[in-house]
Amino acid sequence: LQRVLFRSLLELKLFNADPHPGNYLFDPTSGKVVLLDFGCVKEIPDWLADAMRRYFRAGVRATRTGAAADWAEFDDAICDALKLNRADPVTYEIYREFILYCLRPYLADAEFTFTPDYTGESIDRVLDGAKRAVFAKGKFPRIPDLPPIPADFTFLNRVQFGLYSVLAMLRARGNFHRLLPADLRG
Repeated sequence: LQRVLFRSLLELKLFNADPHPGNYLFDPTSGKVVLLDFGCVKEIPDWLADAMRRYFRAGVRATRTGAAADWAEFDDAICDALKLNRADPVTYEIYREFILYCLRPYLADAEFTFTPDYTGESIDRVLDGAKRAVFAKGKFPRIPDLPPIPADFTFLNRVQFGLYSVLAMLRARGNFHRLLPADLRG
């Protein structure tokens, strides 16, 4: 599933945006996965595929080295990809933390297990981030000035939540870092 996702997003730039258990058949004999239901398909524009490559590569490098310059490149990459403004530190940190959380299975060359708790926490982080944004300026709730995230990211979030849920149901375990295209593992 991970190999298909990366190939779809980064090479073919076209992916099935409806990952859920009913859209896969698993052949226990061959280990093959059959994808079903292509009613919700999304084309990835070149700029987005390039932006994803950039922040994956920068995140992997920064995780490996811990160097301030590498983390700065990661921050620049996510700001460019999501059109974030660092002048709004609350919103910037919400998105930065969320992206790092979602990339966790891929950043380090180590085994990772998808669990319901891990997947559930990604949703909790979105909700907690929304609460922080609403109450950021003091006690009184406010409607946050969230950046207009590029529309193409809407379907990526859907894929992330759906695929992570499927992987959690399967208790998928492995070195997901090694499933990244070689140029992203650097």
